[in-house]
Amino acid sequence: MPNKEISILANVLLPVCTMLATVGLFFLFMPEGPLRLFYTNLVLTLWLETVFFGYLAALRKDTEAFSVPLLAFLGVGAVYYIAVAGIWMLAYSLLLTGILSYKVYMAAHVIACIAWLGTCILMAQQDNAYHERTAELQQMQKETEDFGQRANLLLSRYQTVLIEKGCPASDGGSSMEVLRNKMRGLPPQTARSAQAYARLTEAIRQLDELITSLEEAEEPEKIRQTDEQIRRYARKTADELDLLKRQMRK
Repeated sequence: MPNKEISILANVLLPVCTMLATVGLFFLFMPEGPLRLFYTNLVLTLWLETVFFGYLAALRKDTEAFSVPLLAFLGVGAVYYIAVAGIWMLAYSLLLTGILSYKVYMAAHVIACIAWLGTCILMAQQDNAYHERTAELQQMQKETEDFGQRANLLLSRYQTVLIEKGCPASDGGSSMEVLRNKMRGLPPQTARSAQAYARLTEAIRQLDELITSLEEAEEPEKIRQTDEQIRRYARKTADELDLLKRQMRK
């Protein structure tokens, strides 16, 4: 049987048939006396069935709106609420009608329902806040990692230029590697700091310009001077990143 047909059976036909059967059984055993409690229990039973099938539908639905722990909590909460409300309904209807008033009976149901709904809403709010913090952290991590990737590309360009121009390995390469590693190790909250973000953006831009100048340089002295500029700038930027990290930890 196709999944769509199974879904219709589980989400529509089964709940509807169950509720219709509930209504039929209630009226089959309808008492001859006052019907206020009878109709109250009928409505409460249908409500509890709605809670049960509603949770099953949410559980089967492929959604990222709720986390697995929240769905588990909602399921446990729904089971406890249905059990408590059902037991209270049976106990009052069969044993306590002559002891407690109808108002007490309904008040207990209302309190239980409000407590259950309130707890579910609070947990959903906490779960939503957790999702928002996680998404924000992932976005900051992505933005921070982007600087490390760009620094790695600049390092590759720099090393390629040195090879093409037949230059020996210099201290500039070591300084660029140190800077690249420091950018890779930046904490995610770096993206939240306007000062750090601006400094990183400026560093990438300056290094790109210096490496472009190195690519365009032809005279050995110009190549040596540009390479020295790259070394000094990379070392200076790496030291500034250490200072920024210490400031963000405070």
